[in-house]
Amino acid sequence: MRLRMIGAATLTAVLAGTMALSGSAFAKTSTPASTTGAQHFEVYATNFEASYAPVYFTGVINTVGSGYKDFAEGQDQVYAPNAGAAEGGTLIIDHPGLTQTQGVTTTFDPVSCITTITGSGPVHFIDGTGVFKKVKGTGVVDLTIRVFARKNADNSCNNTDPPIGYIEIAMGNLQVTLK
Repeated sequence: MRLRMIGAATLTAVLAGTMALSGSAFAKTSTPASTTGAQHFEVYATNFEASYAPVYFTGVINTVGSGYKDFAEGQDQVYAPNAGAAEGGTLIIDHPGLTQTQGVTTTFDPVSCITTITGSGPVHFIDGTGVFKKVKGTGVVDLTIRVFARKNADNSCNNTDPPIGYIEIAMGNLQVTLK
């Protein structure tokens, strides 16, 4: 009886090993197909300084991530831990020529004390890691920023104290290839 159990265990181990080897050999020789298509992303930030903000992806990439938003620098680093693989991935949203001070139009409403900054410009997905290692994408991003200044006792706008609110919305549409 004990011999049969050992024999059965050995047979199971050999079969499992054979299947594992054939599976890993198959995985090494197969090449994943690339996917190309429309991609949309949205970033919502409520902090004027460079900070982390949620990033939502729909299209070829369907996930959420956290982006280190730094529109002042023209690049935002995105980390998406649930992007379809155990390690997730990162990518950079590159928007050359579109920052808080470049490529934008600024208006100020002295009645409401709201500054509005809008702009539109090129955007690229670059420098991917993990599941985004070979991501390539080019498109357009639209930016809207609103800064809500405090009011003084005489109802004029207070331009010396920090604002009471800030919201930044970036929406991009690209053509993306993901391998």
